[in-house]
Amino acid sequence: MFAAGVAVAFASGAALVWLTLPRRWAAGAAIEPATLFHLALSNAVGIAVALAGWQLRRSRHRLRRGWERLDPLGQALSVAGVLVSAELVLAVMYWSTVGRGVDELGYLRAVFTLGGERNAPAVFSASQLAAAAAFAWGCWRLREAGVPRGASAWAASALACGYMAADELLMIHETVGHWSVAAGLVERAGAAVEIGTARVYAWTIVYFPLAVVVGSLLALGFRHQLPVGRFCLLGLAGVVYVAGAVGVENVQAHLKTGGVIDAGTFAARLFLFVEEMLEMLGVTLALFVFAWTYFERRDAVHGRPRSART
Repeated sequence: MFAAGVAVAFASGAALVWLTLPRRWAAGAAIEPATLFHLALSNAVGIAVALAGWQLRRSRHRLRRGWERLDPLGQALSVAGVLVSAELVLAVMYWSTVGRGVDELGYLRAVFTLGGERNAPAVFSASQLAAAAAFAWGCWRLREAGVPRGASAWAASALACGYMAADELLMIHETVGHWSVAAGLVERAGAAVEIGTARVYAWTIVYFPLAVVVGSLLALGFRHQLPVGRFCLLGLAGVVYVAGAVGVENVQAHLKTGGVIDAGTFAARLFLFVEEMLEMLGVTLALFVFAWTYFERRDAVHGRPRSART
């Protein structure tokens, strides 16, 4: 982290110095303001990452001791706290950059656009889902021999979260939606498709029934694997996620195609914000449950680290 930050800061700083040399200005060299903006931004980010990496290196032993002294619930809460903090940063950056033109912010706005492809929110969402998959897989590997019923729910959750992580970056569900229209399963109505009097995104006709079936099967397994409180929290995570990914997104599609709201308006941006935040928070809740259970099982199998007992 420290080395990467130093490399970015050095490269962008050197480019800035070269482009702003007095002799280049005297020669009348044309320099796009957006180029200078992005180089300066890269330089600032590189310096910030380098400083953060340096501080983490200095504090790593103290941080490790503090981490090991936490019980499984405390460790899971720490993980969730980091994720929620990142979501707050993404929310602030979205509202700070949305609607700004290229002349104002260059292409910085595309980096924080919610619902975009391969930008900061998409990478965060994919990383969060990948982490949830890793914790679920860890719970499956540490499954309790005395509670075999429903243990396969952990492996199935890991696979589902892994697929969803890939979908965040590759937009697989959009492709499936296009195939359903091409196959004549539904009739297109602008950017959406018509199902009765409702207008929804095409992928919904495939993924919503699939989510209901898979979620129900996972619930049957987790009912035997989790305490009641944790089981209910995991159910809430699923409801929150589906409310954003299916509910809010398709209400927005219905209103947009019906001419009630227009793209680029505050209402459209608010719908997008609520949808994406609900999805992120739903995954965070599920990851919290998975992490809590994993840390408990890890300690039961391997015992607490020495520093945690002193």
